[in-house]
Amino acid sequence: MKNSIVRCIRIGISFLFIAVCSHANMRFISSKDGLSNTSIHTIFQDSRNYIWITTNYGLNRLSGTDIKVFLQSFQDTGALPTNYTFSILEDSQGNFWVGTLTGLFTYDEYTETFIPFSTEACPHLENAKIASIVEDQDRNVWFSVSGRGILCYALEEDRACLFDLPELKELDITTMLLVDNRKLWLATRYGGISVFDTQTGMLQSINHMSKENTVLQENSLFFFM
Repeated sequence: MKNSIVRCIRIGISFLFIAVCSHANMRFISSKDGLSNTSIHTIFQDSRNYIWITTNYGLNRLSGTDIKVFLQSFQDTGALPTNYTFSILEDSQGNFWVGTLTGLFTYDEYTETFIPFSTEACPHLENAKIASIVEDQDRNVWFSVSGRGILCYALEEDRACLFDLPELKELDITTMLLVDNRKLWLATRYGGISVFDTQTGMLQSINHMSKENTVLQENSLFFFM
């Protein structure tokens, strides 16, 4: 476990080094360029090279120099029901998933509308924050569901399964990282890191008080690099 933590930190340092070395080729985008909000949660590039940015005030789609902003609208049934967007993913089948403060949505790129996703495996998704979305090599899409645990949706079988994890209910997952196509590393706002084994269903917690920890200085984590 110690080596895995160190490896994640080394990966983060490598990306940071690349970003600094490529500074001359970087473009900075702010609200002056049309970005709806600078409190950013996720930056994602889809198969069409659009850059998607989730923020505390709307979902942004960057295409070259143009930014399209998707905002909450009570009059438009196909619009987002909230401006708090946290996560976005285009899965291996081309489906777009958008996680918000008030549930999970699929995005129709042709009509540019958002459709609420519901499943009997996890009722009341409309009341849950979906902070992070990842897909594994077996075409399973994993969603963090605030107050409940981890939701797995098998694309091939069109089937959902909820891993109800009481230990995570009060920790507030901020992001997830899939390691070795098996372990989900969960960064949390209040409880450090939790590692969920998707094959065994076992959960291990690492916080700044854990004996396994030699890296964490506090329990509030917001992203993996």
